[in-house]
Amino acid sequence: MKSVIWVFGESATGKSTLINAILNNENNIRAYLGLDNEKIDVIRETISSNLSAFDDENNEKSRKEVIMKKIEDFLQSNSNILLIKGQSNDMNDIYGNTLKEFAFKYPNLTKEIYLLEIDDLDLHYDRFTNKDWFQTDKERYEKMFTKEWLPGAVAKHREIVYSFLQYGFTIVNIDSTNGFVMKGDKSFNGESSNFRR
Repeated sequence: MKSVIWVFGESATGKSTLINAILNNENNIRAYLGLDNEKIDVIRETISSNLSAFDDENNEKSRKEVIMKKIEDFLQSNSNILLIKGQSNDMNDIYGNTLKEFAFKYPNLTKEIYLLEIDDLDLHYDRFTNKDWFQTDKERYEKMFTKEWLPGAVAKHREIVYSFLQYGFTIVNIDSTNGFVMKGDKSFNGESSNFRR
């Protein structure tokens, strides 16, 4: 059975780190996530900087086209799992809501979201402010993204992600404070997080 897993979370929660850990099976993470014995692929363009820039209409259109084409390629491949590094704009109607379009186009495909969050907001903000993009214009971004902004941004991101339950996604909440730990023993659709496939 084929499954597409989108990895979401606010900036600096470890989305790329998790994807790379899964691809390299670091610390036997595949077994932990129920992905052992699966042939896994990733849309690398969602990780590379040229298709990760935020709030650029042309870039967002290109990103969506690449994602949808790569999903088609995956469906014709011998891989079982496709990983996609998501970003907020993938869930935004202004930018074409790639996630919703994907859900409508493939209603019978297994769809999952790994939602990464860092419970320690001080640590999260420290990681956030040390991102390369933040450092390029630190003074400006410190005014835009204050420490007080982060809790609301995390809550809003979570709310938007959870809204995709209605489109058939299973959501697994992962604490990425120190490594990757599934929160609780249930995912948000009521199924056991350890009962994957």
